[in-house]
Amino acid sequence: MRKVLIISALVLFALSCNRDSDSNDNVNIVGMWNFQKSVILSGKDGTTVLRTNENSCVQKSTYEFKSDGSVIVNRYYLMGTCEQIPEYKDYYAYDKSQKTIMYNGVEHKVLELSSNKLTIQTSEPMWETDDNEDGVDDYGRQYFVR
Repeated sequence: MRKVLIISALVLFALSCNRDSDSNDNVNIVGMWNFQKSVILSGKDGTTVLRTNENSCVQKSTYEFKSDGSVIVNRYYLMGTCEQIPEYKDYYAYDKSQKTIMYNGVEHKVLELSSNKLTIQTSEPMWETDDNEDGVDDYGRQYFVR
């Protein structure tokens, strides 16, 4: 009887470890996302060229994706002091099956979408953005948390 209980407990434990609630298809992009950081990746080899916006001021920035396809953006920048840029409204289109989001006129790949993390990357190299000056335009990646 004791062996049956131990085996049952191990099976339940294994099943619960395999069940990742954040990897299911029910996670929605709609909601408030807090900006964490952005990085520039080499268009040639994908290595990190530049890390930007990793300070507590910029991390006050929020993106609220609404169910009507609008997004309300509140950005902060450190310009000597932490200053808020005027809020603005834009529009987005999220394609769940393709894992892409069109935002600000640029298509992004959704690399990660869980209940508390969102990572997006430009699908194509950013036009005229060659931060490492290797002759190849680079990609932008942004990280958000809820």
